[in-house]
Amino acid sequence: MYWLLTSIGRCTHRFSSGLVDLFSFNDKPIMNIAIIGTGNVGGALATQWAKAGHNILLGVRDTAAFKGGDLLTNSNTSVHPIRDAIATADAVLIATPPQFIEAMLA
Repeated sequence: MYWLLTSIGRCTHRFSSGLVDLFSFNDKPIMNIAIIGTGNVGGALATQWAKAGHNILLGVRDTAAFKGGDLLTNSNTSVHPIRDAIATADAVLIATPPQFIEAMLA
């Protein structure tokens, strides 16, 4: 399983096409990719990877309160509780501010 972080410490990365290239799975067979955090970075990568044919599992704390419904218009994209998304993933992208990671995985 791949684990990817979009921010380390207090240093955050600005989204650009370079970030998509950096975390590119376009040369891999179709993968189940869990994305935790559906803001600018997580949402943009979900869209790019779904366009490449990967199965996107959006992991959220409360599926009933999920506010990123526009991401579900991407093919191969579904929303799940965080633990369920991670359990079936080949790769996990953590796209949240660093201070939330420990609480999110507890």
